[in-house]
Amino acid sequence: MIDPAGDRDIFLVPSATPKGAPGKQAITVTVEGRPVIRTRVSVIDAGGVTRYELDPSHVKGSKAKFSVIAGGGDVALQIVQPPAAQVVIWDSSGSMEQRVPDLDRALHEYLGQLSQTDRVQLIRFDDTIDVLMTDFSSDRAALTAALKDKVYANGGTSIYDAIGKGIEAFDKVQGSRAIVMLTDGEDTTSTMDPSAFWRRLEASGVRLYAIGLGNGLRNFVIRAGATAERVLSDAALATGGRYAFVADSAKLGAMYAEVGAELRANATYAIAASAATGNGTLAVKSVGDQLAVPPRVELVLDASGSMKRRSGAGSMMDAAKAALTDVVARLPASATVALRVYGHRTPEGRPEACQDSELVVPFGALDRKQLTATIKKVAALGTTPIAYSIAQAGDDLKDAKGPAMLIVVTDGKEECGGDPTAAIAALRKAGLDITLNIVGFSLTDAGDRDAMTKVATAGGGRFFDAQGAAGLKSAVDQAMAVPFVAVDATGAIIARGMVGGPPVSVPAGELAIRLDTAATPVTIEHVAVEPNKRTNVELDKDGDKVGAKIGLPEGS
Repeated sequence: MIDPAGDRDIFLVPSATPKGAPGKQAITVTVEGRPVIRTRVSVIDAGGVTRYELDPSHVKGSKAKFSVIAGGGDVALQIVQPPAAQVVIWDSSGSMEQRVPDLDRALHEYLGQLSQTDRVQLIRFDDTIDVLMTDFSSDRAALTAALKDKVYANGGTSIYDAIGKGIEAFDKVQGSRAIVMLTDGEDTTSTMDPSAFWRRLEASGVRLYAIGLGNGLRNFVIRAGATAERVLSDAALATGGRYAFVADSAKLGAMYAEVGAELRANATYAIAASAATGNGTLAVKSVGDQLAVPPRVELVLDASGSMKRRSGAGSMMDAAKAALTDVVARLPASATVALRVYGHRTPEGRPEACQDSELVVPFGALDRKQLTATIKKVAALGTTPIAYSIAQAGDDLKDAKGPAMLIVVTDGKEECGGDPTAAIAALRKAGLDITLNIVGFSLTDAGDRDAMTKVATAGGGRFFDAQGAAGLKSAVDQAMAVPFVAVDATGAIIARGMVGGPPVSVPAGELAIRLDTAATPVTIEHVAVEPNKRTNVELDKDGDKVGAKIGLPEGS
């Protein structure tokens, strides 16, 4: 318990690394509060730098677990109880007419009991919403003055809208946050519907203390599918707050005092922490709809003369076009895709052949018909300027925001004297968040495969060795896979991988996975990794929604 409320507790977490030895360690912390977490936990490294703070405003519920990757040395945990912030909301609808004097008296008494560290906003509602303070305030006189002529009875009842406005008031407020709301009836005039209300409440991380006044709350409400009292009590329970029923408005003062005492009570907590240096592995695969693609993808197609070679029933060019056409047919509508082709306009041997690289479909909203028609028109003709095409793709992507992927489909190595490795390295050094995957189509020379592998590695991606038309289709699908990053509680990237790719080594701890897809960024939290074990994460994509099944760490 934080006692007194302004005190701080400090715990030492012994280092998992030998004294003076370099290296990283994962500090994993579990904290619990009752009924919710009301303490701020700071992780302070051996150099006295605060690496991370878990604030109550970032936690929903009574328990949190997180890991921070830090350097060697003992780590300190500091626990404090930040001042509470609260929004006091009351009902001024017409049905409150006989209760106005009692409510006015109760509100004045409640504000008179505030401590100097309490931060308060005031909201009055009927069928309109009235926010009374420009900001949260600890000034009792100013808060009391704001009440003048604001406790009355008139109009309808917009409970959902009022609570929504209260949540909105907390947007930039940290620390312990609570809404203290009084009403005597059902919602009749909110613009927010019940389903939107529940979504907003669930995402808020704000505790709701709801005071229900009078038996009118116990009437069944068709719109809500429950009594008003049931809605309020469920909402309070879901947020870690409390619901209280008062039949007689004369008892409001005592109820407000009880709520205020609970909000100002010393915070109780339980905490456990450990330091570890071992690594585990993390594998992420998709078991749902294909394709979950990165936000921005540029396809680069080799149309050099060698693509005229036979492959199955047709040419290699035919197989490549069929594979890309199939990809286009399965792209999500939200995908943003461009197509660049090299070697399709100038015969090999001419001076300008090594600059024959054209953006035939620029980035824009997905137009399957246009993209498919353009792919089908490509004819194999010239040479293989891979480095030049990569550099040109950098210009195509220079205005891209967020991650982008470059996929080169080629049947040969660089033939124009360029350095593809240097080309992709220059783009990444210039600040482009770009990943390069290379699909090698029937590369027969081991040296060529090794060279393309090095280029892809320099681009943060992979080389896919596709043999035959069937192998090409599979390889292109794999190359389109979404990259992911594993992060600790601070958001620092500690590992990178590909969905469907090989397991990656990560520090053991409580991590999160971030994916940037064409539909929407996805974050998978609470991914537990243990030393020398593998954690498998299965993504199940249904339309634009992505769910995750996180397996228990198992022997690797």
